[in-house]
Amino acid sequence: MWKRQMENSKKSKQMPQVVVLRWGHRLQRDARLTTHVALTARALGALGIILSDVEDRKIKETVEKV
Repeated sequence: MWKRQMENSKKSKQMPQVVVLRWGHRLQRDARLTTHVALTARALGALGIILSDVEDRKIKETVEKV
């Protein structure tokens, strides 16, 4: 019975929430790399990605399209 209680308590714990921070995105040079980072983050279960210093709508559109 103790083993079953341990298994149930492990299942009830929440997984950590992960958000990827992309620091230093250069609009003209890093579109491919940042898209790759975003897609990899999504594939590994991250909740999202934050571009720290710029807003690049094209990256968002590309990731949503794929």
